[in-house]
Amino acid sequence: MSFFKRFVTRDTGPKISNEARRIYYTAEFEALGDMTKDGLISIEEFMRLMMLLGYPGGRSGCKSIWKYAGKTEGGQMSKDEYISLMFDKKIDSKTNQWRKMFADFDQDGTGWATREEVLQGLEKVGLADTQQIKKLVEDMDGDNDGKVSYTEFLKKQLRQA
Repeated sequence: MSFFKRFVTRDTGPKISNEARRIYYTAEFEALGDMTKDGLISIEEFMRLMMLLGYPGGRSGCKSIWKYAGKTEGGQMSKDEYISLMFDKKIDSKTNQWRKMFADFDQDGTGWATREEVLQGLEKVGLADTQQIKKLVEDMDGDNDGKVSYTEFLKKQLRQA
């Protein structure tokens, strides 16, 4: 389990705008789904992505969603198709743990938050502003631009999971 997830597990969170959802879905597809960087994902990449996002339905549930999207076993899904699929409320609600957590930091829905915004968000859920927490947030900022993108956040969290 990731360090932050131990502290930030709840069913409610900020309302995430459709624009922010699109940014988050795009980051998920590009950073975690499209492993070959060809703009498409296979069913195996899709299942891996869904599991990383916390989808509770297992491989069979992922295959059902794949078929629901009109895809065949050997077919591929584009980024736009993935984004459209993820806008389905049932699917979004079963894969939104990371999105909800990051939205606490990303108050304006741009897909990134400053290091300070992340620290403030963690303080709100009871994590003290310690050196350990500062180091984790600093490490999350992979390109050292002073901001944590949703992509950087996901990669850091999933390395710790």
